[in-house]
Amino acid sequence: MFCRQLIIIIASVTYIMPLVDDFAYGLYKKRWNWEINIVKKSLIAILTFILANMASANIKAGYGYAEKVYLMPSGTLLEAKLDTGAGVSSLSAVNIKIYDKTVDNKDKKYVSFDVSYENEHKKDDVKKLHYDLPLKRVMKIKNRAGEAQDKKYDQRPAVMMPVCFDGKVYDIEVNLTDRTHFYYPLLLGRKALIQFGAVIDSGQKMTFKPSLCKLAKESGEKNETDSISNVKDESSDHE
Repeated sequence: MFCRQLIIIIASVTYIMPLVDDFAYGLYKKRWNWEINIVKKSLIAILTFILANMASANIKAGYGYAEKVYLMPSGTLLEAKLDTGAGVSSLSAVNIKIYDKTVDNKDKKYVSFDVSYENEHKKDDVKKLHYDLPLKRVMKIKNRAGEAQDKKYDQRPAVMMPVCFDGKVYDIEVNLTDRTHFYYPLLLGRKALIQFGAVIDSGQKMTFKPSLCKLAKESGEKNETDSISNVKDESSDHE
């Protein structure tokens, strides 16, 4: 993002410099007693400053290492860890089943799974959200500390999951695994963070109000519904 803005600034200055030269030449022809080089440098510096501020006006200083994210279109609020060390995002899921489904007279692979989450108003109230999504691929993930160690690699199905992050809806790739032994049910990896245009400040957390996503939920629900063939919200036993 920064490189693209730098290119825009350089291109703009390159375009403007001939105009500055014409202006300076006009001053010289009229024999005004001004320091032409100083005028040129001053104009270029001012224009560069203005363009740089315009380019960086919409850049957020940084997101925290943890933020709240909505799963769409249900509007389920989850706490997520933003991890630049992971390539692909990971969502905590149970009852994961890959099966064949006929869509438009073609057999396709789908994934059925449940996402457990706490009621944001009642922390001891655990609910279950059922998803039925097309399988994108099966990933081979190397197990880390804290995960199952009976095998070196773990096979995980991956799906495209619509989420609402800081007021905008994105389709991100997530692999599915049981993360109930981790604090955060959702881990956002580099691929998703690049989509978000996110810069991470490890000294912060929860830097924006997730209520802003409710507007995105209303506008995005219609667009994202096609990505989810079946979503059911069910209450489960309390922990």
